[in-house]
Amino acid sequence: MHENPEPDLDLEERQARAMQEQVRELTFLHETSQMVSATLDLDTVLQSLIAQVRDYFRVEAASVALLDEETGELVFRVAVGEAAEKVVGLRLAPGLGVAGWVAQTGRSAVVPEARADERFYPGVDERTGLCTRELVAVPVKIEDRPIGVIEMLNPATGAFDTDAQRLLLALSGLAAAA
Repeated sequence: MHENPEPDLDLEERQARAMQEQVRELTFLHETSQMVSATLDLDTVLQSLIAQVRDYFRVEAASVALLDEETGELVFRVAVGEAAEKVVGLRLAPGLGVAGWVAQTGRSAVVPEARADERFYPGVDERTGLCTRELVAVPVKIEDRPIGVIEMLNPATGAFDTDAQRLLLALSGLAAAA
């Protein structure tokens, strides 16, 4: 009696796809790390980093905001997407919005329905003309102290998951090194 090899093929196929995704992630992290170490100019590094984030995750917009140590405000330093020029320079009061919450708490946030989240601040959408549906934000830390936030909005396909959050956290370490 012969057993059906289909379940084994399905398992092998899933394992092969998982391995391909791991290789893709590691390649992305390696290439991004090389790019970060290629220049000492902070804005150039952050702009390149966030452009790669946008392309890799296929998101509508992405940004890096850094804490202003004097005021405690979160200042959007670089952004990519349709309204990037309207986002750069935007200042958020301490703790305002999901990004402000992430900077204040040092914890990541995956928000599948932005407008339903109590931390969501609609002022950024009003200023930029964006319509934030879904977002993920991770802290940029130096020695466990938040110094900023990387944020991605509205994936083109699917939804943000813990893998996106995990990979973005790894990238936040590169941003902190910059």
